[in-house]
Amino acid sequence: EQTGIPLDGLLMAYVSNLYKYVKHYAKKIFENTIITGIDDFVFLMTIRYQTNISKSELIQQHLLEISSGMEILKRLQKEKLVEEVENEGDKRKKSLQLTNKGSDILNNLMPELGKVATLASANLENTEKIKLLNTLKYLDDFHKEIYHQKNFKNLIVAEILKNKL
Repeated sequence: EQTGIPLDGLLMAYVSNLYKYVKHYAKKIFENTIITGIDDFVFLMTIRYQTNISKSELIQQHLLEISSGMEILKRLQKEKLVEEVENEGDKRKKSLQLTNKGSDILNNLMPELGKVATLASANLENTEKIKLLNTLKYLDDFHKEIYHQKNFKNLIVAEILKNKL
């Protein structure tokens, strides 16, 4: 289909749309729970599987602004889904861990979110899924390297483009 939109623009639009569809599907799953959105869920999942993760590490890993990430964490702590504990490796630091309530909610939601994941990948064959996964991983690795540079906030897009492509 010829739309006049550059190929890179179409790619960006479709990736963005897919994320929005997944957010809307997930919202249906969270309707009658204390989970307010996909970010809450992915925070809980990350805390479950990454021991000794700090608040700032969690927020940075999920590419959120500190203020937005802290709001999510405050809500999760207020709902008693997450708690801060002494970091096993460094007694001066605090780490996040799931409470029993947080673990129970996650266990109840995981099968439902699995359905959302299946829906998101439509009826792609496994070989197509693997190709897409490899492409998305390549793009994620590419952008992660840029995003996690110490001076990222001071970079302009034209500079990034010149240095990376």
